[in-house]
Amino acid sequence: MGSGAGAGAFSFSKTAAVGGSGGKGEDGADGEGALPKEEQTVAEKAKDTIEREVKYEVRAKLSRLGDEVGTDGKQTGKKEWKAVATGQLQLLYSTTGDNKRYLLLRDEKQLGKLRLNMLIQSSTTFKTSGTNIQFPAVLDEPARDPETGKMDHDKMVRVIVWMNIKTPKDDVEEAFKHLTEAIPPKE
Repeated sequence: MGSGAGAGAFSFSKTAAVGGSGGKGEDGADGEGALPKEEQTVAEKAKDTIEREVKYEVRAKLSRLGDEVGTDGKQTGKKEWKAVATGQLQLLYSTTGDNKRYLLLRDEKQLGKLRLNMLIQSSTTFKTSGTNIQFPAVLDEPARDPETGKMDHDKMVRVIVWMNIKTPKDDVEEAFKHLTEAIPPKE
């Protein structure tokens, strides 16, 4: 490859290729591929500033209540539960003294893609139905064009949707207990 900026040519800077120098920093010291603070990614910075402790976790399947779509691709006007992800549902408590609690679920089928990261508020409610735990969640979604019905990913709207956690039969009571105990008291 040439060093010019020809068609299809690209390169990585030394700092972008983590561990690209054999685990040594630019000065040759063993830095285990760590980047200087000013060059960390947003995720790395968030990991440094948000400290959370896992208080409870359970394997779960996450679904959301959405509009049913017929075979013709149009909405039928009915509601149905749509699968979102399967993985370890974690109940996290902040360790920074701010008394915040979170629900987190990463999809095991999509290499840990974050599917639920919800702050549990004093207004949060959980209810059980068989092996399911249901709750309302506030999500940001793409807006729909009123004329075409197509999603506009440049505009986001905040919506409240019902979410459903399906747990193994033996775990539903314990999971419900931990989730309801995590709801902060109303001030």
